[in-house]
Amino acid sequence: MPDKKYRLISVITALALALGSFFSAGAKSGVQIPSLAPRTLYVSAAGNDTNPGTATAPFKTFNKAFSVLAAGDTLLIYGGTYTQQLNVSKSGTSSAPITIKAVSGQKVILDGGNVRDAPVFIPSTRSYVNLSGLTCKRGLSTCVLAQGSHLTISRFDVYEAKKFGIRVTGQFVTVEYSLVHDNVLENLGGANTTGGWGAGLRSAQGNGNNIFRYNEVFHNWGEGIIVGSYGTQVYGNKAYDNYSKNIYVGNTYNVDVYQNITHSTDSKWYRSGNPADCISMSEEQISSSYGAKLGDIRVYNNIAYNCKTGIGYTYTEVSGNGCDNCLISFNTITASKNACIKVIAGSKNHMEIANNICTTGSIDVPSGDISVHHNFLGNASLAGGAFGDPDSYCPLAESPVVGAGANTGVDVDFFNVSRDRFDIGAIQAEIVAANTPTPTLPLPTASSTQPATPTQTVAPTQPTATSVTPTSTIPASPTLPPPSPTIPASPTLPPPSPTITTSPTPTVAPPQPSPTSTSQPPSAAVTYDDKDLALSYSVNWTDVVDTKAYGGSFKKSGPLGSTAAMTFTGSSFTLLYTTNSTFGNMEVRVDGVLIGTINQYSASRVFNQKWDSPVTFGPGPHTLLLTHIGPDATRMTVDAISINP
Repeated sequence: MPDKKYRLISVITALALALGSFFSAGAKSGVQIPSLAPRTLYVSAAGNDTNPGTATAPFKTFNKAFSVLAAGDTLLIYGGTYTQQLNVSKSGTSSAPITIKAVSGQKVILDGGNVRDAPVFIPSTRSYVNLSGLTCKRGLSTCVLAQGSHLTISRFDVYEAKKFGIRVTGQFVTVEYSLVHDNVLENLGGANTTGGWGAGLRSAQGNGNNIFRYNEVFHNWGEGIIVGSYGTQVYGNKAYDNYSKNIYVGNTYNVDVYQNITHSTDSKWYRSGNPADCISMSEEQISSSYGAKLGDIRVYNNIAYNCKTGIGYTYTEVSGNGCDNCLISFNTITASKNACIKVIAGSKNHMEIANNICTTGSIDVPSGDISVHHNFLGNASLAGGAFGDPDSYCPLAESPVVGAGANTGVDVDFFNVSRDRFDIGAIQAEIVAANTPTPTLPLPTASSTQPATPTQTVAPTQPTATSVTPTSTIPASPTLPPPSPTIPASPTLPPPSPTITTSPTPTVAPPQPSPTSTSQPPSAAVTYDDKDLALSYSVNWTDVVDTKAYGGSFKKSGPLGSTAAMTFTGSSFTLLYTTNSTFGNMEVRVDGVLIGTINQYSASRVFNQKWDSPVTFGPGPHTLLLTHIGPDATRMTVDAISINP
């Protein structure tokens, strides 16, 4: 009988042979064996493929990098112009995706030169890949072609494709925070007026469950955004001044289009003398066997301005057509050149059209199973202002749309604020109180007016806002920066705007706060509501009443340079404020020293955001000055200030 020692040796030998066979077979068959730990590899236009791919010795080609990339790895690309194709030839996993992005602060341009198609290509066999911060231009047909699944394309700048800027034919693909503009050059100048062109951003029929969010899509010589994939969400986008439709839902089903801003105001992009339709649905002939699929489309909480037709089902090429079980609700549509809402005849038009503001144009629908109710036509008493600023479409307190709507299952508004009443239109009215501040807490007794200089016991750092009680109910990425023409990577950038101008110098003279109200150090933390007499404001601030804010209200500033100030004595302070997509940056100074800048932008409205001063102060009093520094057409807010002993 063999000795136990020899039997153990035999088992170990057999196991080693089996493992060797597995790894050998995997290498021969192309099976991807994940690396033991995630790595970061680098590519540079000045690199060399004989290098190890490190930060100081990067690869030269994407193909070389992908030959060694594995699930969980990150590929960083140094700035420069690349004419080679970024062909994503490896997949990640759900728990270990592959990440591809530009080196922080550097601009990576992938240039197809109008001779190469898809400078960025993700094949249908690839999945779980995140791409970020790249510029792609001059695709022979398409700049970014996403055929794979479970992909994220974030903070891209895409332009000058002959047909499609970004084309998605895969599923579970998210395109977000990107600029898509000046594409569809096959129809440059609007040479073709009859159709058949591409789009800035498109998802194709056949696959689905994609997300297009927080993109800026403009100046494309075809449609802006085309949605052909089922189960898709389109929200938070700016789509404007495209040649044809700004947002187009074609022959698909189960799609939500909400919280978008769309307009056509630049006549350069008009088609046959008319601006584009803002949001349009259709039944085009996809193939002889595809049939009519349009149904379960929900269009709500959108803002549409100066379009030919605001929102509607407007075109068909197939029999059995119509928009089946569709909802158009709580939209604000202004200055329409044709109909405000238009629906053409169809054999299956089962629709509800309710709670929409139409300042001009009619609601034009055929007879049939279409419920039209609780819409408002005419002057809705909106706030007014810049057409790209959502706050301009907020109803005033005296507006006839306040409380005049009905429940259609849309429980939040454009800013994700809960609809505790049903105001008609995309945005609930902010009930503005009279601007008569009343103290909510007793003020300390003044005992000193001697100014002092802050003693820094903690080095000032760039602060970040932390949410206390977020109320968002729609998924978003408020920590990602919104797009700008150079796609920078700073998380404190203001919300996107094609005409951003910042002015760090106040245009309104800051008020001189009284040093007598808070010069005695408090024995415990004391919180001053936004209405407290301890705070003084420049002109054009308003009190916005909302039960979700501290003390039931918050202050919203006027234009650039607006200030809020107070004098305090204490070791530190905490600022409470509100964020949303129309709020920008606040500069914080104490005794004239800049101690931080707060970005009050978020994808949806969030109350009770908190920022703690990064500096400890010596004996007081001290002067706190808050200044709105932009961008233009944004606001800043103050909810409360808590002074610590």
